[in-house]
Amino acid sequence: MKEDLVSYLLYVLKCFYRNEECLSPKTQIDLKDIYVFSKCHNLQNIVFGKIKDIECFKNSEYYNVFKKEAFILAGNSITIDEDINMFSNILNSNNISHTFFKGAVLRKCYPSIDCRTMGDVDVFVEKGDIPKLKEALANTKFLPNAKHDHSNVYAYKYYKTEFEIHENIASRNCIIHKGDFVSFFSNADDNKVLVENNTYMFTPEYHLVYLVYHLLKHFERKGCGLRFFLDFPFFIDKYREQIDWKTVAKWLEELKLTDFCDGVFQFCNHIFGSRLPQFGNNNLDEDTMNYLVKLVCRGGIFGYYNTESYHHKIISWQTKNSESSKLKTIFRLVFPTREEMYHYHGWDIKIPLVFLPFGYIKRICKSIFLTDNSNKDKKRETELIKKMGLDN
Repeated sequence: MKEDLVSYLLYVLKCFYRNEECLSPKTQIDLKDIYVFSKCHNLQNIVFGKIKDIECFKNSEYYNVFKKEAFILAGNSITIDEDINMFSNILNSNNISHTFFKGAVLRKCYPSIDCRTMGDVDVFVEKGDIPKLKEALANTKFLPNAKHDHSNVYAYKYYKTEFEIHENIASRNCIIHKGDFVSFFSNADDNKVLVENNTYMFTPEYHLVYLVYHLLKHFERKGCGLRFFLDFPFFIDKYREQIDWKTVAKWLEELKLTDFCDGVFQFCNHIFGSRLPQFGNNNLDEDTMNYLVKLVCRGGIFGYYNTESYHHKIISWQTKNSESSKLKTIFRLVFPTREEMYHYHGWDIKIPLVFLPFGYIKRICKSIFLTDNSNKDKKRETELIKKMGLDN
């Protein structure tokens, strides 16, 4: 990825966060490249909103493409808002307690809701209320979407808006980290506050720690993009005065997330010019920070543009922490479970187990034909994991 392009896009995001005027680039940058980069990170509205009045971009053939997409996304945002309200009204009228989290809450922390794109609408509903919810939605236009159902999640679709109903907000722990997230977030119902009727939101401390865990979950799989990081400054700025920072520090320590959170917040302060707090003594050096920026920028919103998963990051951790013999550990690394293949190699979990060997063959072939640069990247990524405090 072109260095000038990355530098300029990061500058645009910094201007957006700080509400400052955005100037034209010092070198010639194709608007098409800006558009593609923005789209990879689902930041089209933000970026176009900041550069739309810069003269050097107005004559580009991609100007109207960019403008049209930003307009469509703004319209979609209004539609999603209406659909969320409709969903909430149905649950309220049936006395079903529900808690929106992630994107549905984060979008309201931005200057306007259309600045923060989102995919699924995530809602927490207690397990005992799931049958009641299904009954309430049975005769509506909210249709079950079995293709997206998975463990502890029930998917519904209202036209183009997807809803994911969670009975547990943390369904799995992270392989490269010792924190027991499943147990910690099992008490979600005890950490919510009433908004109105039967609609709740999580306390800002609880939601903030959850967002750190959620970023980690994507980080350990394929990666996470700039939007994940941009959420933190806006969320914290909105709730800064309400947050009990001692509770946040205590929970981060309990989950062994202090160093990781410090790394994430340092990234935000470095890129966006924010003032997020630090909870420990972990300071990323300049070289590590630059590599983290490169890794985040090249992967796109969910890291899907990274050619390799991060499975190699697990090797040193598993070897050091496995209770089994080294031979068994190596065997598992060469032949991961189906769940690990799903989480780290893009393997479809629904493919019958009998076809799993084909996944192993594909993965081994990739490893054999790695270039020297790929091997260097693997070493740097493993080092990054250590410096982010994830090999403890």
